[in-house]
Amino acid sequence: LYAERFVAAATARVPGAGLHLHLSAPTPRSRDLARRLIAAAPGLTVDVEPDPPWRHPAFYACERFLVLPRLLDRRRRPVVMLDIDLEVGPAFGDLPARFEGHAFGCFTNRRWEPASIFQAGILAAAPEARARTLLDALGRFCLAALADPGTPPPFLWMLDQAALFSVLVDAGARGEDLGFAALDALTGRRLADFARTPDDAAAKQAAWLGAMTEGLGTEGAAR
Repeated sequence: LYAERFVAAATARVPGAGLHLHLSAPTPRSRDLARRLIAAAPGLTVDVEPDPPWRHPAFYACERFLVLPRLLDRRRRPVVMLDIDLEVGPAFGDLPARFEGHAFGCFTNRRWEPASIFQAGILAAAPEARARTLLDALGRFCLAALADPGTPPPFLWMLDQAALFSVLVDAGARGEDLGFAALDALTGRRLADFARTPDDAAAKQAAWLGAMTEGLGTEGAAR
């Protein structure tokens, strides 16, 4: 739904940057799209998770914490990860330079709801031990919640951002230095200045929320 638009905008806004897509539980149609995107965008790479343990939006959102360490090992340089349903904006090319010297970063806002304070739409991470420690804790938090049959379905909504809140606040309370940077404070700008939600995202969000309220169900059972 968003891949072609995302790749076109990213290659135009940040020419020469290494662009990578992660494809989870691919269908023949999505595999074909990936092949066409690779042919049309030199430098684009794609990796595939053919059989994820859960086929559920909550797992796909949290999968970023599992994929990012592999990208850091492969690239051996800082990585900025975005949701594919965001459109890269003109300021995005400035973000990597601003992040230099930090281990992990995301945007924050002033909402009171814990799962909304740390925004997962754009993450930045450096190939260093502090970032890997944080990503490991985030991944374990999400996997434990998904594996627990007692997790209420509403909790799955924004589980990735609930993980960010829980892990970062806990680390702060213990005085642990994980090299975290709030990207809005670092840049003086909001997430929307670097990437925005497309105008047609309301239908996608409604479908996503419907899937969340149904819980993991039979399709999402761990295998």
